[in-house]
Amino acid sequence: TRNNQFDLFPTAFLNYSWNGNNSLSMSISSRINRPSYVDINPFTTYIDSHTIQSGNSQLLPEKSYAIELGYTLGNFSLSTSAVWKNRVIASYTQTDKSTKITTITINNIMKKQLYSVDASYYFDKVKWFDSSIEGSIYMINSNPMSGYNLENIKQTSAFFYINNNIYFNSTKTLVANLWGQFQTKEKDVVGESPSRYRIDFGLKYLLCNKKLSIGIEYQNMLASHEKSIIKSNGITYIYDYKPYRVLNISISYQFGKKLNVHPKKIGINTNRL
Repeated sequence: TRNNQFDLFPTAFLNYSWNGNNSLSMSISSRINRPSYVDINPFTTYIDSHTIQSGNSQLLPEKSYAIELGYTLGNFSLSTSAVWKNRVIASYTQTDKSTKITTITINNIMKKQLYSVDASYYFDKVKWFDSSIEGSIYMINSNPMSGYNLENIKQTSAFFYINNNIYFNSTKTLVANLWGQFQTKEKDVVGESPSRYRIDFGLKYLLCNKKLSIGIEYQNMLASHEKSIIKSNGITYIYDYKPYRVLNISISYQFGKKLNVHPKKIGINTNRL
């Protein structure tokens, strides 16, 4: 079967600054997310004696459209955004009550809309400490595509992130890093994820005019289990993933001059969709 498709995906960004400390911005964008090879692979995989999984060669690409308005005052930023996403690719779980066989398939299951308010602040008022703080409150509306007997779901969630650096000398060559994040419950038409958190800790020592870096990092020092809850045909499936803990030791050296790059940060976190 041959399918022809033509789409336009325009992107526009406007920014206005005054007084050297204030700025307003607006962005409009559209994206396409094509399914991966694993998703379109139609072959069946037997996970266990009661569970099979297969891809879907008929998957269509996801489309998303986003708009964001932002205001920045010094180290403080505030933005509001909206994302509309169609033909969202997700897993769908079904159980045959007679055979007790669970089938997991991939399909274009739902439409999603995200409405978000995001704020961030960078604190650097003391020489020995700086901190980046971010927070979001957002609402996700998810609606099933035709052919799926699933509920329309509205869920309001929140996300919080903090990244702290503590400097032990005036040259800032010995630094400790402590960062953490917290996510409240998320839910859509196919399932939900309970609240979760994570905290990492690291130490870094800089040498040779800060070109040589020696560091140690403990990932998931404190972390919750990541759970996924799916309901199908009156049956509840709970997937529980224990946090992995990694002790990472690194040595790196920077060659050449350091570039002063200040990338534009977009407040929308499309991964929440």
